[in-house]
Parts: sequence; C-alpha cells; structure tokens
Amino acid sequence: MKILILGSGQSFHATRWANALSEKGLEVGFVTVHKIIRHLNDDISVFELSNNRGLGYILDVFKLKKVLATFKPDILHIHFSTGYGLLGKLSGYPTRIVSVYGTDIYDFPNKSIFHKKLLEFNLNGAKQILSTSESMADEFLKHYKNKFNRPIVTPFGVDIKKFKPLDKDKKDLSVIKIGLVKKLEKKYGISTLIKSFALLVKELPKYKFSLEIGGGGSQLEYLQQLSKELDIEKLVTFHGWMDNSKVPDFFNNLDICVIPSESESESFGVAAVEAQACGIPVIVSNVGGLPEVVKENVTGLVFPVENVKILVETMKKLSVDKELRITLGKGGRKRVKELYDWDKNVDFMIKIYGETI
Repeated sequence: MKILILGSGQSFHATRWANALSEKGLEVGFVTVHKIIRHLNDDISVFELSNNRGLGYILDVFKLKKVLATFKPDILHIHFSTGYGLLGKLSGYPTRIVSVYGTDIYDFPNKSIFHKKLLEFNLNGAKQILSTSESMADEFLKHYKNKFNRPIVTPFGVDIKKFKPLDKDKKDLSVIKIGLVKKLEKKYGISTLIKSFALLVKELPKYKFSLEIGGGGSQLEYLQQLSKELDIEKLVTFHGWMDNSKVPDFFNNLDICVIPSESESESFGVAAVEAQACGIPVIVSNVGGLPEVVKENVTGLVFPVENVKILVETMKKLSVDKELRITLGKGGRKRVKELYDWDKNVDFMIKIYGETI
C-alpha cells in the first residue's frame, strides 16, 4: 500500500504518522510546503515544495500534481484541513483522506462565512474525514452536520512500552512534584498553574512542593517573572525544550501532572495521555478533548478553565491524598492501554486505508 502524506514538515503529529506507517511496512511519501525540521525515516520518500507556506498552498498545486503522478499513491492523506486541505483539494486527486487537527475546526470556521465555506470546499470529495477525538468530531458536526458524515476518530496515542511507570526508588518522596511538558504559549494556561501553585504552597505550609515546567515558547520570560513576583521562583524549575525521549523520565519524576489549557482547540491532549501512560494522575481544564482523555475520578480530575480557586482545591485534594494519587495513576495507565496504545492506533489507521481503497 502506498500512502502520500501531505502536511507540515514541522509537525510532530504528521511526521510521527509517516514514520509509524513506514515501520509497519507501507510505502510512504511525505510532501510539504514547510521546511522539514522533524525526523523522517530513511525509507520515506520526501518532497519539499516551495517553502512559501501561505502562497505555497496555491502556487505549489502543479508541483504537487507532479509528485502525485510520479509517486502514484493509493491514498493522499492530508494533515490539517485549511492550507494543506486547500492544496490537496486543488490537486484534484480522487482518493483523499483529511485529518482535522484542532484550530482548523474550533477556530477557522468561526472567523467568517467565507472561512466556513472555504473549509467546506477543502473537504468536499474527501473519501474520509478523521478526527483525533470524539469532542472534535462533535464540534465538526456543529458546523457541517448536513454536509458531511461524522469524522472517524483516530486517536494520537503513545508508545506504551516507552511511556510507562519506572522505578521510583530514587525519587525524593519528601517533595510533592507538580508539573507539565507543554509549549509556553498563552493558550496553554501555564500562568493559571503558576498562580494556583503559589496559593497551594501558602495553604499547605507543612508540605514541600516543587513546580516542574518543561517546554519552550514565547511566554518563558513572562512566566519566569510571574514566579518571581509571586515569590515562588525557588520552587519553580523551567527545564526548557525537551526531546521526546526525555519526557517519560520527566513525567515519572512527577506526583501530579496539570494541563490547564485555555483554548477549545486543545482537541486531544497528547501530554495528558503520556503522563497517564506513566501512571501519573492528571488534572486538566474542561476544554476541547481534555475531559475526554482524562476521565474524572478514574484517571484524574477536571477543573473549570482559568479558575484559579478550584484548581488550587483540586491540587490540594491530590497533594494530601497519596492513595488517591496512586489509584488515579493506575486507572490512567489502564485506560491508555485500552484506548491510546499507539501501535493499535496505527493498525486502525491502516484498516481505514484498506477500507477506503
């Protein structure tokens, strides 16, 4: 089976799908208008177009047609339904599958009637439309209920052999470590976590805490300054950008993971799945697909978005109850094995390809 993936060479998601499919024995090509910065396996045929991004979605149509004529894929799988969706649509390739990601469904159609119609145009004729979560599939139907079938849900799971509970004998049990790995951007609500953490420390003075923040982004200096203003800078560690190979150890060193995202475009929540796979209880805000990924009182807890007061109470609940942390952690590991085992997710995608052909 030959699959040509059309997506960003800067996308962790699109490149990960390409690598996983090639490792399953499929013949895979990857075509992009972005400069490729993510690893792609050596056996993947790579086609970099103009690198013009916005203009490239239109100007590169003829280049894409040449790639399609040469590679002759069974399926053109488009990742992200706006720019790349338009490029794929204009190519006229008959066997197209489109994966929607998040902002293209939660934000793009709401900008104007034109944007909504453009997205509809991009998706018309696609053999299948795929979504990473049930909640995003529901959001899609709010816009296009009478236009398209409900998207098929294809979770973006984790390697459960890599993300797993590790030996914690060397862990400092005297300190409760709270944290996350995320881009340091406003939409991910990390300032809410820092403000809540500062109050938690004051309300539980007999406990020792640390806040561990992995990831880089435009808000780094602001978040560092916020920690100083709240007089908790000695308790907060910014670990910077972190290679995915380091993330399992990072999560295993935590007692509680908090994902306080503010945007509905948080359509899935890979970090929440990774933490649960490591047996760590997770607290998430009630946006996008997060409450779907983290099942309340089974694998973690859910709080109202941007609500500092309730997040403090939620963190306090887990901080003082070690047995609850253990129970939720075990529940998270079990649920990830059932629903978000990456190997099974990839097999399901291949099954969809076969049925489409």
